[in-house]
Amino acid sequence: SQYINNAPKALALCNEVNLPNLGVILDYGHALIAGENPAESAALLNRYNRLFHIHLSDNYCKTDDDMLIGGITLWRTLEFFYQLQEIGYDGFLTIERECGDDPAADIALAANYIKPLI
Repeated sequence: SQYINNAPKALALCNEVNLPNLGVILDYGHALIAGENPAESAALLNRYNRLFHIHLSDNYCKTDDDMLIGGITLWRTLEFFYQLQEIGYDGFLTIERECGDDPAADIALAANYIKPLI
């Protein structure tokens, strides 16, 4: 379940609590559902040192379909990884278990797909 539904709200909460070890997991797919630009969310959270982790999956911007990252929103995905390079993100990236017949193969495919982008 998603309690804080967008990056600006999560950032406001982190800044209000004001602890250096409190940050945000940016879920690319959830950002799409919230109507956000994931690249912009990453830049905003990074600006205030609150981008702690990134979770990757793709969807049709309405429901959490857990599709292969970049399989639906290719241009947004490329923009997102470009932004991660620009901000020098070197934190954790996790890939959502894909919904195909062979989840391990799907995750390996996603990892190979994003490797040159990071």
